[in-house]
Amino acid sequence: MGSCFSTRWGSTLTRDVTDFAPRLDVRWLKQIGALELGAVSCPTWSTNGTFLGEIVTTMRDDGAAIVLDYRVMSPAGSWIRSTEHLTLNATSCTFGGWRSWFCCPGCSRRRAVLFLVRGRFRCRACHHLAYGSTRRHRPID
Repeated sequence: MGSCFSTRWGSTLTRDVTDFAPRLDVRWLKQIGALELGAVSCPTWSTNGTFLGEIVTTMRDDGAAIVLDYRVMSPAGSWIRSTEHLTLNATSCTFGGWRSWFCCPGCSRRRAVLFLVRGRFRCRACHHLAYGSTRRHRPID
């Protein structure tokens, strides 16, 4: 256990998990209609009933990007406000239609989910995050 590229080194965890980071899922934004041209939506984040932050998403009229205006609580307890422009990409589906993707601002790869860590939206790889399921122990038979 604990090879060179694993999330464990010895018995020390080397990466944070995605479970506690606020996330922005392009599939969910499409479902609530936030990816329509000119659409504005105002989702909020909470974990276990604790308010973590809010975001206003505005889809540009050309459909090429979405503008995020958000504020989150810093570890010091003050609110941090930020604005970010995320480029969108679309691929055609086998049986018709289109699937939307975020272009990660950190690595420019197509991603369905971006995570908010240290005040910036980036993909799991850019933030060096691991899935929570990698932390579960295998049940003993």
